[in-house]
Amino acid sequence: MQVIMKGLHIKTGSIDWFIPKVCDAVAVPPLVGMIIAGCLARNYLCKSYMDHYPEELSSWCRLICLSIILLRGGLELDFTGKGLTMVLLTLLPQCFEAAGVAVASRFIFGFPWMLCFSHGFTLAAVSPAVVVPSMLVLKNAGYGTNKGISDSMIAAASFDDIIAITAFGIFTTVAFNQAPGGVSAEVKEPSGAGELVFEVFMNLVQLFAGLVVGMGLGWTFKCFHKIKAPKTRMMVKLFMVVLVAVAMPIVAEVTTFKESKFVGIIFFGYMCFQVWGEDKPEEELALIWMFCQPFLFGTVGAAVQFKDIDPNTLGTGIAVIFIGLACRWIGAFAAMLEPKYTMKEKAFVAFGWIPKATVQAALGGVTIMEATKTGNADYIKWGKEMLTMAVFAICITAPLGAILIATLGKRWLHYTAADDNTLND
Repeated sequence: MQVIMKGLHIKTGSIDWFIPKVCDAVAVPPLVGMIIAGCLARNYLCKSYMDHYPEELSSWCRLICLSIILLRGGLELDFTGKGLTMVLLTLLPQCFEAAGVAVASRFIFGFPWMLCFSHGFTLAAVSPAVVVPSMLVLKNAGYGTNKGISDSMIAAASFDDIIAITAFGIFTTVAFNQAPGGVSAEVKEPSGAGELVFEVFMNLVQLFAGLVVGMGLGWTFKCFHKIKAPKTRMMVKLFMVVLVAVAMPIVAEVTTFKESKFVGIIFFGYMCFQVWGEDKPEEELALIWMFCQPFLFGTVGAAVQFKDIDPNTLGTGIAVIFIGLACRWIGAFAAMLEPKYTMKEKAFVAFGWIPKATVQAALGGVTIMEATKTGNADYIKWGKEMLTMAVFAICITAPLGAILIATLGKRWLHYTAADDNTLND
């Protein structure tokens, strides 16, 4: 009996030692709880009410809250010496993952090649809703500021989504133009390579328009710097930047320049920072964000509907997701090719560049919706499988990525004290 009790005591003591160590080692940011709460509420709580969940209203709510966090990110940006890293971080991980998912989808599910790449770019988009606030927390705490890792990830997150959505549109158009049994009512008849070139050109025009409008508006805001009373000046600045951040996505949607909104917001914030310096409404925006984030992450979680999951493709779908993540990890690691980055910093970016949420929630159901219009049974089946993978990509990567950023950032990134004058090396 004494031996048994002694064994139990050792086991209990080990647990008492192990659990606090794990809790100290793994940092779980609040947004993970918000995503889980939204997911549970949508699928299990108040089901009679959630049957009438306002999808369009929640998407607008998510868009406006995302605009606030992108504005905060823009007001913190410093692109000096980070151009190459930002470009590579935007392109390499996404292309690696899209190619990996496309090949895996072809050999596991038998998708047509164009649909494979359409699905690849759906899963390859990173979530600025998760990455930007997580990196802002690290940056404000002094981690990764000496080499601009936070700035590079914040800026690249916006461009990453735009490229993914553009590529998705192109491959989806081609896929449904080639689909047997008809073409979607909303997809134009194929007119050769010229149509695709024109679509790419128009997306580039929208990106450029967003950049010009955002920076132009930000430059005009230097006039608010002339207000003498500090409190009045700060409140006017706060009201105007929030007004622009909320109005820009609405105007972009109305004018059909949809790809302009994220670039416009982040460069508007960047230009405001250039003309205002440190005299910016940083603390006031942080307070507004405190109230916005439950709406953003709650609606991200609520976008996940378990009824859309096909249990027959669950295992193989998760396999495709992890194949894509492995390719993305390699691409993100390769993007940090400049010799100034250490191995730990490269690995941190690779692990921190996996969260997915907003784009997958928006694009996950597009294929099945278009396939239903064609009446093609194969495309409907593939659309359901793609939706299942999009749902699980959010469930797996959004909380995992947030936890990895919060946990590894304070261990693998260089810490710079607030009074250190060597913020840029």
